Amino acid sequence: MCSSSDPDKDVDSVAGPGLDVASCRRAFQYLANVPSDYYSSALVTALTNLAENLMVELQMPHSISMDDAVNCFVIAFEVPDLSCSEYLETALPLLCIATEHLTVKAQAKLARVWAQHCKDSLRHILETLQQLITLRVISTNYVRHFQVQDDTTVTMATKTMKIVYYANMLAGVMESNTMREEPVVIASQLDPLGDALDHLYPLSSMKNLKHTPYEDPLAIELDINVLDARKPFLPFEEFYNEPLSDT
Repeated sequence: MCSSSDPDKDVDSVAGPGLDVASCRRAFQYLANVPSDYYSSALVTALTNLAENLMVELQMPHSISMDDAVNCFVIAFEVPDLSCSEYLETALPLLCIATEHLTVKAQAKLARVWAQHCKDSLRHILETLQQLITLRVISTNYVRHFQVQDDTTVTMATKTMKIVYYANMLAGVMESNTMREEPVVIASQLDPLGDALDHLYPLSSMKNLKHTPYEDPLAIELDINVLDARKPFLPFEEFYNEPLSDT
């Protein structure tokens, strides 16, 4: 612990200051005034190394704190040039792969930080991910043995977009989750075949498959449902990717 006599300084030294997103954004704006030839290559390399290190450290227990990891992603996705070709080819795909290694709790924290402190950046982040997916889909010749579902660049970008999707709902106008409709419960006596199959094959019950909807762990962690979003910050239509849907 810091040996300073100032107690406030001791606390700051241990806990560390919170991430100042506004100052981070201003720093990138100042950097944008410099010709990109002077820094683009170095910044791409730095982001690539950051993503690779995060992929390793996030798989090692107690190697990096959740707050530090989330802050790294917040800063990285604030880079204004992230949609430029140099970044799209290497740095951004690796950053998306790294987000997959975040725990569900950390992904939820990232969504909350984006919703609370980075509303103005959500469209930039979304458009950058959409651009990555579109370019990858239209430039790749998918075949029977390598379909779009097998393309890590596309799948990891869509998973990162899912975090943005929930952040977008949180950043908008939300209804109370108490307004959700109660799930419909079918009386067992109305489904005798389902009961018989459930008794014989409890792990593969047709009744459970039919009546139990999939619940996204991230949505559960955030305690959010698409029905709660009265008015998302960005229209849901902006999350639609036509080339990907047509593939």
